[in-house]
Amino acid sequence: MSVSGDGVSDGKLSLKSGASVQLTATVKPDNATDRKVTWTSSDSSVANVMGTGVVTAGSKAGKATVTATAGGVSASVEVTVEAQDPYAELDALAKAHASDLEDGTYTVSTALKDGLVLEVAGWSKKDGANVDVWTSHGGANQKWKVSHDSKGYVTLENVNSGKDLEVKGWSTRDGANADVWTSHGGRNQKWVAVRDGSAYKLVSAMSGSLVLDLAGWSTKDGANVQLWTSHDGGSQRWAFRSKEQPRKSATVWYRPSSEQSRVRVQWRVYGNPDSTGGTEMTEACGGWWKATVPSAGSVKTGLSFSYGSATDDNGGKLYDVKGESAAVSGGQAVTDVTPNCVATAKQ
Repeated sequence: MSVSGDGVSDGKLSLKSGASVQLTATVKPDNATDRKVTWTSSDSSVANVMGTGVVTAGSKAGKATVTATAGGVSASVEVTVEAQDPYAELDALAKAHASDLEDGTYTVSTALKDGLVLEVAGWSKKDGANVDVWTSHGGANQKWKVSHDSKGYVTLENVNSGKDLEVKGWSTRDGANADVWTSHGGRNQKWVAVRDGSAYKLVSAMSGSLVLDLAGWSTKDGANVQLWTSHDGGSQRWAFRSKEQPRKSATVWYRPSSEQSRVRVQWRVYGNPDSTGGTEMTEACGGWWKATVPSAGSVKTGLSFSYGSATDDNGGKLYDVKGESAAVSGGQAVTDVTPNCVATAKQ
Protein backbone atom coordinates (compact mmCIF):
# COMPACT_ATOMS: atom_id res chain seq x y z
CA MET A 1 0.00 0.00 0.00
CA SER A 2 1.10 3.57 -0.67
CA VAL A 3 -0.29 7.05 -0.03
CA SER A 4 -0.02 9.87 -2.56
CA GLY A 5 -1.41 13.38 -3.01
CA ASP A 6 -0.58 16.89 -4.13
CA GLY A 7 2.55 18.00 -2.29
CA VAL A 8 3.42 14.56 -0.85
CA SER A 9 7.12 13.76 -1.25
CA ASP A 10 9.07 10.93 0.39
CA GLY A 11 6.16 10.30 2.73
CA LYS A 12 5.98 13.88 3.95
CA LEU A 13 3.51 16.74 3.44
CA SER A 14 3.66 20.39 4.55
CA LEU A 15 0.49 22.48 4.94
CA LYS A 16 -0.39 25.93 6.13
CA SER A 17 -3.10 26.26 8.76
CA GLY A 18 -6.55 25.78 7.21
CA ALA A 19 -5.27 24.24 3.94
CA SER A 20 -6.61 20.90 2.65
CA VAL A 21 -5.23 18.17 0.38
CA GLN A 22 -6.84 15.05 -1.05
CA LEU A 23 -4.79 11.95 -0.19
CA THR A 24 -5.17 8.72 -2.15
CA ALA A 25 -4.34 5.24 -0.89
CA THR A 26 -3.30 2.66 -3.49
CA VAL A 27 -4.04 -0.90 -2.33
CA LYS A 28 -1.82 -3.69 -3.61
CA PRO A 29 -2.07 -6.28 -4.97
CA ASP A 30 -4.81 -5.31 -7.41
CA ASN A 31 -6.74 -8.47 -6.56
CA ALA A 32 -6.69 -7.91 -2.77
CA THR A 33 -9.99 -9.03 -1.29
CA ASP A 34 -10.20 -6.36 1.44
CA ARG A 35 -9.83 -3.01 -0.29
CA LYS A 36 -11.75 -0.85 2.17
CA VAL A 37 -9.49 1.99 3.35
CA THR A 38 -9.77 3.62 6.76
CA TRP A 39 -7.98 6.85 7.62
CA THR A 40 -6.66 7.97 11.01
CA SER A 41 -4.61 10.87 12.37
CA SER A 42 -2.26 10.77 15.33
CA ASP A 43 -3.29 14.32 16.28
CA SER A 44 -6.46 15.72 14.71
CA SER A 45 -5.79 19.18 16.20
CA VAL A 46 -2.75 19.36 13.91
CA ALA A 47 -4.07 17.44 10.90
CA ASN A 48 -7.63 16.13 10.66
CA VAL A 49 -8.43 13.46 8.07
CA MET A 50 -11.86 12.51 6.75
CA GLY A 51 -12.96 9.05 5.67
CA THR A 52 -12.51 10.16 2.06
CA GLY A 53 -8.80 10.88 2.58
CA VAL A 54 -9.10 14.67 2.65
CA VAL A 55 -6.61 15.99 5.21
CA THR A 56 -7.03 19.50 6.64
CA ALA A 57 -4.43 21.39 8.63
CA GLY A 58 -5.78 22.50 11.99
CA SER A 59 -5.11 25.64 13.98
CA LYS A 60 -2.30 24.00 15.93
CA ALA A 61 1.19 24.00 14.44
CA GLY A 62 3.22 20.79 14.64
CA LYS A 63 3.44 17.30 13.16
CA ALA A 64 0.90 14.49 12.87
CA THR A 65 0.95 11.11 11.15
CA VAL A 66 -1.95 10.34 8.82
CA THR A 67 -2.36 6.63 8.23
CA ALA A 68 -4.35 4.65 5.64
CA THR A 69 -5.19 1.02 6.48
CA ALA A 70 -6.73 -1.75 4.35
CA GLY A 71 -6.73 -5.48 4.99
CA GLY A 72 -4.32 -5.14 7.87
CA VAL A 73 -1.77 -3.28 5.76
CA SER A 74 -0.95 0.40 6.42
CA ALA A 75 0.88 3.31 4.87
CA SER A 76 1.34 6.76 6.33
CA VAL A 77 2.29 10.35 5.62
CA GLU A 78 3.94 12.71 8.08
CA VAL A 79 2.04 16.02 7.94
CA THR A 80 3.75 19.20 9.14
CA VAL A 81 1.49 22.19 9.79
CA GLU A 82 3.16 25.58 9.65
CA ALA A 83 2.15 28.24 12.13
CA GLN A 84 -0.19 30.80 10.58
CA ASP A 85 1.05 34.39 10.53
CA PRO A 86 -1.37 36.14 12.92
CA TYR A 87 -0.78 39.45 11.18
CA ALA A 88 -1.12 38.33 7.56
CA GLU A 89 -4.54 39.95 7.11
CA LEU A 90 -3.41 43.18 8.78
CA ASP A 91 -0.30 43.31 6.59
CA ALA A 92 -2.52 42.94 3.53
CA LEU A 93 -4.79 45.73 4.80
CA ALA A 94 -1.81 48.03 5.37
CA LYS A 95 -0.51 47.35 1.87
CA ALA A 96 -3.91 47.96 0.29
CA HIS A 97 -4.33 51.34 2.04
CA ALA A 98 -0.72 52.55 1.99
CA SER A 99 -1.58 55.38 -0.38
CA ASP A 100 -4.79 56.52 1.36
CA LEU A 101 -2.99 59.09 3.51
CA GLU A 102 0.12 60.96 2.41
CA ASP A 103 3.18 61.47 4.58
CA GLY A 104 3.21 64.94 6.08
CA THR A 105 2.43 67.02 9.16
CA TYR A 106 -1.22 67.26 10.18
CA THR A 107 -3.69 68.31 12.82
CA VAL A 108 -6.09 65.43 13.44
CA SER A 109 -9.69 66.41 14.16
CA THR A 110 -12.49 64.17 15.37
CA ALA A 111 -15.34 63.82 12.89
CA LEU A 112 -17.74 64.55 15.76
CA LYS A 113 -16.69 68.21 15.96
CA ASP A 114 -14.53 70.13 13.53
CA GLY A 115 -11.67 71.88 15.34
CA LEU A 116 -11.57 69.44 18.27
CA VAL A 117 -8.16 67.88 17.68
CA LEU A 118 -5.88 65.12 18.88
CA GLU A 119 -3.18 66.36 21.26
CA VAL A 120 -0.68 65.36 23.93
CA ALA A 121 -2.20 66.57 27.20
CA GLY A 122 -0.41 69.40 29.00
CA TRP A 123 2.27 69.74 26.31
CA SER A 124 4.09 66.86 28.04
CA LYS A 125 7.26 65.45 26.53
CA LYS A 126 7.41 62.44 28.85
CA ASP A 127 6.95 58.79 27.93
CA GLY A 128 3.40 57.75 28.82
CA ALA A 129 1.92 61.23 28.43
CA ASN A 130 -1.81 60.99 27.84
CA VAL A 131 -3.50 61.69 24.51
CA ASP A 132 -6.84 63.50 24.48
CA VAL A 133 -8.72 66.02 22.32
CA TRP A 134 -8.82 69.79 22.72
CA THR A 135 -10.03 72.83 20.82
CA SER A 136 -7.44 73.62 18.18
CA HIS A 137 -4.95 76.35 19.10
CA GLY A 138 -2.21 75.57 16.55
CA GLY A 139 0.33 74.39 19.14
CA ALA A 140 3.01 71.81 18.37
CA ASN A 141 1.42 69.34 20.81
CA GLN A 142 -1.56 69.24 18.43
CA LYS A 143 0.49 68.48 15.35
CA TRP A 144 1.42 65.02 14.16
CA LYS A 145 4.00 63.88 11.65
CA VAL A 146 2.68 60.99 9.56
CA SER A 147 5.09 58.50 7.99
CA HIS A 148 4.73 55.05 6.44
CA ASP A 149 6.95 52.01 6.86
CA SER A 150 7.81 49.55 4.09
CA LYS A 151 4.62 47.52 4.72
CA GLY A 152 2.31 50.54 4.55
CA TYR A 153 1.72 50.98 8.29
CA VAL A 154 1.41 54.54 9.58
CA THR A 155 3.24 56.09 12.53
CA LEU A 156 2.04 59.35 14.12
CA GLU A 157 4.85 61.28 15.79
CA ASN A 158 3.93 64.24 17.96
CA VAL A 159 5.76 67.34 16.73
CA ASN A 160 6.21 68.79 20.22
CA SER A 161 7.65 65.73 21.97
CA GLY A 162 8.94 63.62 19.10
CA LYS A 163 7.18 60.62 20.64
CA ASP A 164 4.82 58.24 18.86
CA LEU A 165 1.10 57.70 19.37
CA GLU A 166 0.66 54.23 20.84
CA VAL A 167 -1.68 51.86 22.66
CA LYS A 168 -0.59 51.79 26.27
CA GLY A 169 0.82 48.50 27.49
CA TRP A 170 0.22 46.77 24.14
CA SER A 171 -3.34 46.08 25.32
CA THR A 172 -5.92 44.73 22.85
CA ARG A 173 -8.90 45.28 25.11
CA ASP A 174 -11.72 47.77 24.56
CA GLY A 175 -10.87 50.93 26.45
CA ALA A 176 -7.09 50.54 26.27
CA ASN A 177 -5.61 54.00 26.66
CA ALA A 178 -3.78 55.99 23.98
CA ASP A 179 -0.56 57.72 25.02
CA VAL A 180 2.80 58.63 23.49
CA TRP A 181 6.15 56.88 23.91
CA THR A 182 9.64 56.97 22.50
CA SER A 183 9.57 55.25 19.13
CA HIS A 184 10.46 51.54 19.22
CA GLY A 185 8.77 50.30 16.03
CA GLY A 186 6.36 47.98 17.82
CA ARG A 187 2.90 47.15 16.53
CA ASN A 188 1.27 49.13 19.32
CA GLN A 189 2.78 52.24 17.68
CA LYS A 190 1.62 51.38 14.16
CA TRP A 191 -1.72 52.01 12.46
CA VAL A 192 -3.49 51.43 9.17
CA ALA A 193 -5.04 54.65 7.87
CA VAL A 194 -8.20 53.58 6.02
CA ARG A 195 -9.86 56.33 4.04
CA ASP A 196 -13.58 56.61 4.74
CA GLY A 197 -15.03 59.45 2.70
CA SER A 198 -13.28 62.64 3.78
CA ALA A 199 -12.01 61.11 7.04
CA TYR A 200 -9.98 58.09 8.15
CA LYS A 201 -10.21 55.14 10.49
CA LEU A 202 -6.99 54.35 12.33
CA VAL A 203 -6.85 50.58 12.67
CA SER A 204 -4.42 49.22 15.26
CA ALA A 205 -1.62 47.09 13.80
CA MET A 206 -2.21 44.68 16.69
CA SER A 207 -5.82 43.81 15.76
CA GLY A 208 -7.87 44.50 12.67
CA SER A 209 -11.03 44.88 14.76
CA LEU A 210 -9.68 47.65 17.02
CA VAL A 211 -9.48 51.34 16.06
CA LEU A 212 -8.63 54.70 17.60
CA ASP A 213 -11.75 56.00 19.35
CA LEU A 214 -12.93 59.11 21.19
CA ALA A 215 -14.18 57.83 24.54
CA GLY A 216 -17.89 58.17 25.17
CA TRP A 217 -18.43 60.14 21.94
CA SER A 218 -17.53 63.22 24.01
CA THR A 219 -16.97 66.58 22.33
CA LYS A 220 -15.59 68.28 25.44
CA ASP A 221 -12.05 69.58 25.84
CA GLY A 222 -9.96 66.91 27.54
CA ALA A 223 -12.06 63.95 26.35
CA ASN A 224 -9.91 60.83 26.40
CA VAL A 225 -8.71 58.85 23.39
CA GLN A 226 -8.68 55.07 23.49
CA LEU A 227 -8.81 51.84 21.53
CA TRP A 228 -12.23 50.27 20.84
CA THR A 229 -13.87 47.66 18.66
CA SER A 230 -14.73 49.18 15.29
CA HIS A 231 -18.34 50.29 14.86
CA ASP A 232 -17.84 52.89 12.09
CA GLY A 233 -19.28 55.69 14.21
CA GLY A 234 -18.14 59.30 14.18
CA SER A 235 -16.10 58.79 17.34
CA GLN A 236 -13.82 56.54 15.28
CA ARG A 237 -13.35 58.78 12.25
CA TRP A 238 -10.57 61.35 12.07
CA ALA A 239 -9.93 64.19 9.62
CA PHE A 240 -6.30 64.92 8.75
CA ARG A 241 -5.65 68.55 7.84
CA SER A 242 -2.30 69.87 6.66
CA LYS A 243 -0.96 73.29 5.84
CA GLU A 244 -1.25 73.60 2.10
CA GLN A 245 2.06 73.10 0.32
CA PRO A 246 2.67 74.01 -3.32
CA ARG A 247 1.43 71.11 -5.39
CA LYS A 248 2.75 70.03 -8.75
CA SER A 249 0.50 69.75 -11.75
CA ALA A 250 0.61 66.78 -14.11
CA THR A 251 0.39 66.37 -17.86
CA VAL A 252 -2.35 63.84 -18.57
CA TRP A 253 -2.51 62.02 -21.91
CA TYR A 254 -5.59 60.22 -23.15
CA ARG A 255 -6.29 58.20 -26.27
CA PRO A 256 -9.99 57.51 -26.96
CA SER A 257 -11.06 54.31 -28.68
CA SER A 258 -11.94 56.15 -31.89
CA GLU A 259 -11.07 59.40 -33.64
CA GLN A 260 -12.67 62.39 -31.93
CA SER A 261 -12.99 66.13 -32.51
CA ARG A 262 -13.30 67.04 -28.84
CA VAL A 263 -12.23 65.40 -25.56
CA ARG A 264 -12.70 66.66 -22.01
CA VAL A 265 -11.03 65.49 -18.79
CA GLN A 266 -12.63 65.70 -15.35
CA TRP A 267 -10.68 65.15 -12.11
CA ARG A 268 -11.17 64.57 -8.41
CA VAL A 269 -8.21 65.48 -6.21
CA TYR A 270 -8.47 63.32 -3.09
CA GLY A 271 -8.06 65.34 0.11
CA ASN A 272 -9.86 66.81 3.08
CA PRO A 273 -12.16 67.67 1.45
CA ASP A 274 -11.89 66.41 -2.14
CA SER A 275 -11.74 69.01 -4.91
CA THR A 276 -13.00 68.60 -8.45
CA GLY A 277 -12.53 70.24 -11.82
CA GLY A 278 -12.32 69.72 -15.55
CA THR A 279 -10.97 71.16 -18.78
CA GLU A 280 -10.93 70.66 -22.52
CA MET A 281 -8.02 68.57 -23.76
CA THR A 282 -5.72 69.56 -26.63
CA GLU A 283 -5.23 67.23 -29.58
CA ALA A 284 -1.62 66.04 -29.61
CA CYS A 285 -0.52 63.27 -31.99
CA GLY A 286 -1.10 59.64 -32.83
CA GLY A 287 -4.68 59.82 -31.56
CA TRP A 288 -3.55 61.16 -28.16
CA TRP A 289 -4.99 64.20 -26.39
CA LYS A 290 -3.37 66.02 -23.48
CA ALA A 291 -4.20 68.46 -20.69
CA THR A 292 -2.67 69.86 -17.52
CA VAL A 293 -4.34 68.64 -14.33
CA PRO A 294 -3.63 70.68 -11.15
CA SER A 295 -2.24 68.84 -8.09
CA ALA A 296 -2.05 65.42 -9.78
CA GLY A 297 1.74 65.63 -9.67
CA SER A 298 1.64 65.63 -5.85
CA VAL A 299 -1.65 64.08 -4.75
CA LYS A 300 -3.56 60.99 -5.85
CA THR A 301 -6.15 62.15 -8.36
CA GLY A 302 -9.06 60.34 -10.03
CA LEU A 303 -9.64 60.99 -13.74
CA SER A 304 -12.52 60.48 -16.16
CA PHE A 305 -12.88 61.45 -19.80
CA SER A 306 -15.80 62.37 -22.03
CA TYR A 307 -16.17 62.70 -25.78
CA GLY A 308 -19.27 62.76 -27.94
CA SER A 309 -21.93 60.97 -25.90
CA ALA A 310 -19.41 58.61 -24.26
CA THR A 311 -17.84 58.75 -20.80
CA ASP A 312 -14.77 56.74 -19.83
CA ASP A 313 -14.55 56.64 -16.02
CA ASN A 314 -13.03 53.19 -15.50
CA GLY A 315 -16.40 51.64 -14.75
CA GLY A 316 -17.25 54.33 -12.22
CA LYS A 317 -14.03 53.85 -10.24
CA LEU A 318 -12.06 56.63 -11.99
CA TYR A 319 -8.48 56.27 -13.15
CA ASP A 320 -6.31 56.98 -10.10
CA VAL A 321 -2.96 58.60 -10.91
CA LYS A 322 -0.17 60.41 -9.07
CA GLY A 323 2.88 61.66 -10.94
CA GLU A 324 4.10 64.43 -13.18
CA SER A 325 2.67 62.66 -16.21
CA ALA A 326 0.13 59.93 -16.83
CA ALA A 327 -1.22 58.15 -19.90
CA VAL A 328 -4.66 56.54 -20.07
CA SER A 329 -5.68 54.25 -22.92
CA GLY A 330 -7.61 51.02 -23.38
CA GLY A 331 -8.83 50.95 -19.78
CA GLN A 332 -5.30 51.28 -18.35
CA ALA A 333 -3.60 54.17 -16.55
CA VAL A 334 0.20 54.38 -16.35
CA THR A 335 1.98 57.15 -14.44
CA ASP A 336 5.25 58.93 -15.15
CA VAL A 337 5.19 58.13 -18.86
CA THR A 338 4.86 60.18 -22.03
CA PRO A 339 3.29 58.48 -25.07
CA ASN A 340 5.68 57.80 -27.94
CA CYS A 341 3.74 59.31 -30.80
CA VAL A 342 4.74 61.03 -33.99
CA ALA A 343 3.04 64.25 -35.03
CA THR A 344 1.81 64.35 -38.60
CA ALA A 345 0.95 67.45 -40.56
CA LYS A 346 -2.71 67.79 -41.48
CA GLN A 347 -3.42 67.91 -45.20
